[in-house]
Amino acid sequence: MKLQHRKAKLFLTFASLLLLIYFATPFLTGYHYTESAALEALVPMDFGEEIYKKEFEDRKVVILDIGDYRTVQLIHSPYGLFHQVRGADALLAETEDGKLRYSWSARLIKEEVFDVVLAAEVLSSDIEKVVVLPNYPEVEAKTLKELQGKVNSLVEIEVENGYAVHYFEASEISSYAFAGVDAAGNIVSGF
Repeated sequence: MKLQHRKAKLFLTFASLLLLIYFATPFLTGYHYTESAALEALVPMDFGEEIYKKEFEDRKVVILDIGDYRTVQLIHSPYGLFHQVRGADALLAETEDGKLRYSWSARLIKEEVFDVVLAAEVLSSDIEKVVVLPNYPEVEAKTLKELQGKVNSLVEIEVENGYAVHYFEASEISSYAFAGVDAAGNIVSGF
């Protein structure tokens, strides 16, 4: 009888510990059981309607329509079990001609490693690709090919459903300049 009582006590202790870990994890770490719970914790009132999502291994970039503007959220989902919003920014910067709204963000995730998100909302149907340059270079170019010959690094992002999104990890960050490119390779907006 004592052995059964001891086993039952051990089982209840183990089950209680598992339940405590399961329910305490979001409160202690900022992780949540669903993406929507993670987003709602960030913007509790009305976190808006999801209008675009792109996956990058254990991270997703989600764009939400909040009404007057769009927000860009980076969701970290290690092993697909828990979800945490790791960065949020609004698509508020706009090219002078109004054809592109854009944003970039960087967050230190460990020593000398940053999560970097580049995002653009394309407001003109002639833009098929978004080009992003680090450090706001003083480069004049009329075509993507000409630009590629003048700079050391750039990011080319295909437009999908009106949005261009890219995620990467970097050891250092800089400022970024955005431009729109049409089907013929002409730079039609930005810089």
